[in-house]
Amino acid sequence: MKNQFFKLIFLLFFSYTLTNCNSGKPTEINTKNIEESKRLEDERKRIEVEKLALDAEKKAMDEAKEKKKTAYVKPAHKYLLGKWNGTLRDKKLIVIIESIDGTSVTGYNIVGKNNRPLIGRIYEDDRMGDGECSGDQSCYKLVLSEPGDGKWDGVFTLYLANCPNHDDEGNITRGSYSSGNGKWKSNSGKLSGEISLAKN
Repeated sequence: MKNQFFKLIFLLFFSYTLTNCNSGKPTEINTKNIEESKRLEDERKRIEVEKLALDAEKKAMDEAKEKKKTAYVKPAHKYLLGKWNGTLRDKKLIVIIESIDGTSVTGYNIVGKNNRPLIGRIYEDDRMGDGECSGDQSCYKLVLSEPGDGKWDGVFTLYLANCPNHDDEGNITRGSYSSGNGKWKSNSGKLSGEISLAKN
């Protein structure tokens, strides 16, 4: 009888212990799942913050780059910026003035399939006479050089003017137009040509 009593107590204790052990496992698993979910959520937030910071940095760099193009352009020079269409040695010529910083100029030119960078400076118009617009224009001389590593690279000397419109009696009216001319000469001295340009 005594042995049966102890046996019963042992079975009850074993059942209680087994029940507690089994009931503790889901709690342990749930705790691990919660911790893992929290870790993943924290990682997602960290990545999102980094992405926002990178996007903001890129935007600031793009804005700074765009601002640099016009930050130092004098009002009198602004008409020089942009696309000028014309001809060089009976071939279609495009000159793009991309940026002006003080008197420094950068851009590129296209003749046929040849696209070449340009770098140079702005000078006052040094010609004698009235120029393109009978003396009423703003006009500057631009000396722009190609890199020099191409077979036919050379130097552009351009006179680009911003001319006021005139009525039939010669009086200045509202609006203006831009035109220019000049010369190109290859670095080798073997080729040269006259240039005419207009800004659309």
